[in-house]
Amino acid sequence: MGGLIQSMTIGDFLKLTRDKIFTIIGLTTIYFIFLLTILRFYGSSITNSIIDVIIIIIVSYFLTNISFYIKEKYPNKKLFVLSLILSAIIIVIVSGVLLGFFPSVLFQDESLPQTKINTGELENIVSSCITSTANEKLKEIKDLPNEELKRQLNDYIEKNINTCLSQKEQNISIGGIKTKSEIGEEEITIFVNAPIKLTTDSEIIEWNYFSVKIPK
Repeated sequence: MGGLIQSMTIGDFLKLTRDKIFTIIGLTTIYFIFLLTILRFYGSSITNSIIDVIIIIIVSYFLTNISFYIKEKYPNKKLFVLSLILSAIIIVIVSGVLLGFFPSVLFQDESLPQTKINTGELENIVSSCITSTANEKLKEIKDLPNEELKRQLNDYIEKNINTCLSQKEQNISIGGIKTKSEIGEEEITIFVNAPIKLTTDSEIIEWNYFSVKIPK
């Protein structure tokens, strides 16, 4: 490695540096593409910060150095391409964790007793509230055109589901809600993204993504 650096011309060094910078930028861009894709579907309930970006840049820097070390150590183009693909996958995984998209015990509240998280109870409560809240509105808007129906239905669920949840369970906390609906021939599928947490005496149950199907 030392001999390689010594025999490298200034032009080669600048080219290598440029290639590394472009690779770091490329890997960092994956984070923003991932972020924008999630925001497209889940809106304000997904947040990012400058610290997230710094972490991604640091991870990209190390992954880039590893990939170029492999390129220098093993002059095999396929191996280098494979290392870049693996780097991109790692960036997606890290991005998902930073954005809270992938559920992780890293974000649990350590001040309360921790047990294995079971989302079944929470999913039943939320799904029931999505269904009942949606049916309340559908009685009024069932004859509207699809796009207007979806707009009003989503808006109504986002504004009123919290009332249903608080009536069913006092120990539920909920963050920003984003709703998306799809209308099929026989049913309406409703997707709700909201960081919802149920705290009990023995555990914390939390989940972000819920969906229900309601007959038309």
